[in-house]
Formats: sequence, structure tokens, C-alpha cells
Amino acid sequence: MRRIFNFIIMVEVVCLLLNILEFRRPIVAPSETFASDEIPSAEYLEALRTTNAFLWAWIMRDYQTGNGLISDKLRRKVNDDTWLKQFIVGLSNPQHQAFLIENGRKLQDGRFMFSVILYELYFGEDKGSVYRGFLEVVKQGNVWRVDRLPKSSDNP
Repeated sequence: MRRIFNFIIMVEVVCLLLNILEFRRPIVAPSETFASDEIPSAEYLEALRTTNAFLWAWIMRDYQTGNGLISDKLRRKVNDDTWLKQFIVGLSNPQHQAFLIENGRKLQDGRFMFSVILYELYFGEDKGSVYRGFLEVVKQGNVWRVDRLPKSSDNP
């Protein structure tokens, strides 16, 4: 079990490094285009940090942290704390395994949308499940919050 945990941590570190290197590519957004040598804005990095923190909470099944990153609008839309907890914590099977955050796009009204991939694995299986979707964050006051959840086994 310890070897599996160490492997997962190693995969997450590699994914994090790949995401850091991803900033070297141009980011094309509906409202702006970045030159290939331009660094990302502070706003982009803050939105990315919230996206990363929420998905780490998803991996770690940390409802308290994940729930604290949900926007008021999404909370009203979901209106079911049990479902939201199920999304973040998941089931004992499948297990949340890993995630990738791909390019983000700046949208209107202080929003960013990130293309994400979530990976889950059923105990005893030799292949996992892959869910591609979008996670949207919005600036709520001075803080970035998750305003749209990506697809997963708990959110088809």
C-alpha cells in the first residue's frame, strides 16, 4: 500500500512539473492572446492555484478544503451538500487517482475556464477511468472560487 501511495505522489509531482512547463506554450483565450514569450498574468496564476487546490482536495478526499473553495453561485445551484460531499470525497471504489490541468482561458467577468482530466481507478482493475471536462473559477470578492465542476464518475 505504501508503494502505491509513493507512486501516486511521484505521478502528481511529474504532472505538476509538466503543468509548470506548459506555461511556455502560448495561451489563447477568447478575450486575449499571449505571445509565446509572455509570462502568465497574476490573475491567471491565482485562478490556476485555486483550480489546483480544489483538485488536490478531490485527490485527498478532503471535503472541508474542497467545500471551502466552492462559489456561492455553485453552492446555490447544487443545493445538496450530500451530493457535493460525494463529488469531493467519492466512494471507496473507484478511487480518485490523479488529475491534469491543461490550458486555461480567460472568460468575461473575472472568470477562467481550465480544461481538466480526472483519473479514477477501481480496486483490483488493471485500467483506470478517464474523465475530460472543464473546471471554471470565478473571482468572488478578492478570492477565486470554483464555479463549475468537471465530469467524473460522481458528475456525469
